Amino acid sequence: MIGIKGPRGAGKTTLMLQHLKYDLGLPSDALYVTADHTWFYNHTLLETANDWYKQGGKILFIDEVHKYPKWSVELKNIYDGLPEMQVVFSASSALDSYRGEADLSRRVVSYLLAGLSFREFLSSTTGNDFDAVSIDDIVKD
Repeated sequence: MIGIKGPRGAGKTTLMLQHLKYDLGLPSDALYVTADHTWFYNHTLLETANDWYKQGGKILFIDEVHKYPKWSVELKNIYDGLPEMQVVFSASSALDSYRGEADLSRRVVSYLLAGLSFREFLSSTTGNDFDAVSIDDIVKD
């Protein structure tokens, strides 16, 4: 189980969707859900994972898991009950995946996705390299 944490707007959703499309090639055994969808007003993550597994699902991407009540208990149950299923989830950087209602510390490999600085964004979008500028230089010049 992989957890991707990061601040709002860092690109967690984009990273998961690009991985699903470009790295995995949109496999028929992969499913992407967002935990803040109205589907989860009447269905659980565990129920969804079980139904997906019964249909041949092997990979489950869960976005915005921190917006789902009792997320850690259900992730633990998915991990323990469906050991063949790969789970990747995203959450707020404020989320402590090791201290939810269920202990996920031995189950989750957690990554922090930091947002880009403006300089990094410009380099990424233009292909040009820009030197870092100190606040003193900005104020002075």
